[in-house]
Amino acid sequence: MNRKQLGDLGEKVAEQVMRAKGFHILKRKYKIPRIGEVDLIAEDRFIRTFVEVKLSRFGAPEEHIIPAKIATIRRVAEFYQQKHPTKKKVRFDVVLVTLESDGLLRGVRWVENAF
Repeated sequence: MNRKQLGDLGEKVAEQVMRAKGFHILKRKYKIPRIGEVDLIAEDRFIRTFVEVKLSRFGAPEEHIIPAKIATIRRVAEFYQQKHPTKKKVRFDVVLVTLESDGLLRGVRWVENAF
């Protein structure tokens, strides 16, 4: 699998986990030109969350979340909030997906209020 396919797989797994917990996916790969992208935007009855999905076959996926990426996600979220205001609590989550070397799913960890 190439990087894009791996990223798409990670996002699909994250969506399944979030739906199972009662979240509705509002946007996938929400992009603001020249600023950046958020992997998923989701809501339940009380919360709107902007989600970064990280998938890894080697090492810990959270090692790939750098301060610049966090800043980008926050800026994209600000733009989204201006266009689509909500009274719901807003938070930033990370879904970490880990695969075995043969491509089988090893684990998923959903970190709420990650940053």
